[in-house]
Amino acid sequence: MKKLRCFSVCIVLLFALILNACGDWGDADGNFEYRLQGRWETYSSNKTYIGSLIITSNKITIDGYDQQDYYYYDPRRPFKNFPRNFRLDGYSEKTNNTRGIIYIENDNGFDEIPYRYDSEYVSTLRAYVETLLLTFTDPGEENPLYETLIKIAD
Repeated sequence: MKKLRCFSVCIVLLFALILNACGDWGDADGNFEYRLQGRWETYSSNKTYIGSLIITSNKITIDGYDQQDYYYYDPRRPFKNFPRNFRLDGYSEKTNNTRGIIYIENDNGFDEIPYRYDSEYVSTLRAYVETLLLTFTDPGEENPLYETLIKIAD
């Protein structure tokens, strides 16, 4: 009987250790929404910028986002205030089923980037595609800059 009790205690402790190592599964606050997690690449028809985002549960990595035409400098370019290829803390909040805000930690707190998520059938690709439309604005700017990203399957 003592062996069974000892075995039960060991199983409970092992289970508690595994749950602790995997983090808090039940609390989604402070994380990126699940459908935003993955690799996103530029998909805009004008393709002014080339780059991608890699979003995990609580980190975002900005890869690239250089301008195609290096002689043209747009001060509104996406992610200009963030380091490239460095995992940044962040999270998202949904406004409704298709819209929300991505928060990325910066030196001065968090920067807010509004987004619109969509999933639609694209006949040219013959597949359903997840898109993310990001809106970039600077204080005092009248015309925001939009960037459309497409989710890339791993």
